[in-house]
Amino acid sequence: MEMQVAAGEEVRRLEKGMSSLATIASGFAVHRAFGTVWGVMDAFAGLGDAGAASLRAVAPGIAEALVTTAAGLFAAIPALIATTTFSWDSRCCVRA
Repeated sequence: MEMQVAAGEEVRRLEKGMSSLATIASGFAVHRAFGTVWGVMDAFAGLGDAGAASLRAVAPGIAEALVTTAAGLFAAIPALIATTTFSWDSRCCVRA
């Protein structure tokens, strides 16, 4: 019985920061999607302002979309990997 209590306490300790990592991963995924949509909207606005299709009209919006997508991925992927790794490690500790 003491071993089960100790295992439960250890799992709680290991999973203490998991919700924060999961929130970071999902939050930056949403940030990435929002930034992509915002950049594409800016590209279309530039296209409308120019009145004709040209790279000069859409390039700033597309660049903005790519930068925000990359920034979101830069933060979300490591947080997702850490969440998955720590979650798997805490489950392994309980089984052992």
